[in-house]
Parts: sequence; C-alpha cells; structure tokens
Amino acid sequence: MSNENARAPGPAADTAEADRRRAPRFAANRIATCSPLAERETVLPVRVRDVSANGLGLLSSRRFERGTILLLQIQDDGDSNPPLIIGRVVHVSAQADGTWLVGCALTRAFAQSDVRALADEVSEEV
Repeated sequence: MSNENARAPGPAADTAEADRRRAPRFAANRIATCSPLAERETVLPVRVRDVSANGLGLLSSRRFERGTILLLQIQDDGDSNPPLIIGRVVHVSAQADGTWLVGCALTRAFAQSDVRALADEVSEEV
C-alpha cells in the first residue's frame, strides 16, 4: 500500500510542515461524528486527536481523500445538538493500528476559548 501523502524525512520536511501550521496544536480526546459532504446520509464515528484554531486531527476507521469536505459534530456531555463544523481534508496517513489520521483545515477558525474547551491540556503543544 502506498502512501501518496508521504513526505521526505529530514529537517527540510519538518520545517515545511511547521511553516504551514498557523496556530499551535493541542492534544484532545473527543468523540465526534463526521459525514462527507457528498454522502451526507453517511455518519461515521471519529475521535478528535488534536485541535488548533485552524484545524483538527481526526482518527478514523475510514480513509478520506485529500480535498474531501467533512461535516463534523464534536460530542459534548451537556449539548444534545452540537454545532456543525466544516473541514477540508488536507492530509491522510495510515496508523499502525489500522486507523487513519485525517488532518482537516477548518473553513471557519475556532476562537481560542473553543480551542481551550476542546483541548485536554492547553499548556501542552503537540
């Protein structure tokens, strides 16, 4: 199986990745659902692994193509109807456990208060 999004290892690749990121990421562990825009009737469980003001890292049992628009709802104990979040898949990588790490750029940035609410510990950047 080839990884079409693989980057060359080394300092140049690490720097390029960091330069694209406009906001720090923080670890998260939230349950969410997602639906590809083209398949709105399909609702899939995912786990939010990390969060920033501009994006989310999701763990999914399904692989999504780069450019796919996802409709996301992050579950919250107190909210029976969580807000709809729209993200575009910007990278996908296979994980050792058979899941997929799906990086999404948000169409509308989170406020810092939203990032803090979703993050496990805001003091630790990942």
